[in-house]
Amino acid sequence: MDTKSLWENLKKGLETGIKTITEKTEELTELGRLKLEILSTKRELQKYFIELGGRIYQLMKENETGDVSKNNEIKNLVEKIRTEEKKMDELNSRSDKVKKDSREDDVNNSGTGKTNL
Repeated sequence: MDTKSLWENLKKGLETGIKTITEKTEELTELGRLKLEILSTKRELQKYFIELGGRIYQLMKENETGDVSKNNEIKNLVEKIRTEEKKMDELNSRSDKVKKDSREDDVNNSGTGKTNL
């Protein structure tokens, strides 16, 4: 093997390694961002559940329970909870997809001489 082809092979190997590192960094960044969004959504859900429980307690304390599902504040809070739950499901699905795609990339790249992180 001559020096020129050695340098070409080294260059190709470095380019492949840099590409792989860049892709993995992007995947990990996306996963980190999704985890932060999931945590934020969980906090919002907790806040709404606490607010809902407090409001129901207040209604019971005042003997105004009747049909709590007709109370506008209760309906509003339940709708906010439903919205956050849908958001949580979407975020979890996106996170699962990124993880699955990453695993598939790792499997596809194994044995090819490409660097797997």
